[in-house]
Amino acid sequence: MRRYTLCKCCLAVLAFFFLMRIAGVTEENNCGGPPAGEVFLSGTVCGLQQKETEYHQVKTLISLKTVALQDRHTQISGGVLCYLKSDQEQPLMGERVTMLGEMQEFSQATNPGGFDQDKYQAARGLSLCMKKAELIERGSTYSGYRQFLYRVRECLDSVVDAVCLESDAGVIKAMLLGDKTELDSARKKLYQENGIAHILAISGVYTLSLVYITLCKTPIFCPFWVF
Repeated sequence: MRRYTLCKCCLAVLAFFFLMRIAGVTEENNCGGPPAGEVFLSGTVCGLQQKETEYHQVKTLISLKTVALQDRHTQISGGVLCYLKSDQEQPLMGERVTMLGEMQEFSQATNPGGFDQDKYQAARGLSLCMKKAELIERGSTYSGYRQFLYRVRECLDSVVDAVCLESDAGVIKAMLLGDKTELDSARKKLYQENGIAHILAISGVYTLSLVYITLCKTPIFCPFWVF
């Protein structure tokens, strides 16, 4: 009896999505490439990143999820990485925003063994990018705890830059923050050739160990059995 009821529920859900597909409500942009020209899209901010260019300019990269094209009522499968213009304000984590810009595909590897940005971003859940994005509209709500974690990450990033050498900061950030953008390619290759590249992957063990050592070094938090 339970199996029969479960089958009816599954058939009802499939019929519901089939009807929505026919009506064009959940049409996805899976073929034909990105839309041409400037488009408006709305999405939820799921990632923020500050990246320094070769001209020593700081660019803000915004990752969006549950993205939809407003003028075409089309939902995009996967997320979108937006390269925000320098004169635009930065949104908050979890905020629903509307962006304006030109959609592009990520570059693919031209040589065997070369860096394939399309596969790399696809592994992060991003399918397209928007260059010179403009922030048109911001939502009224955001995720407080995700914004707090982002601020903590930015604070730790600045602390590492202040106390570590430039050659070592990339390794520390890769181990503790999971940020490999500043990791030297030669050093990364050296770690891989010696079979110790796994230490560059972010792990909760490293973070917990650091917190434990910090608390034990602080007398007010140190348990009595440590003495």
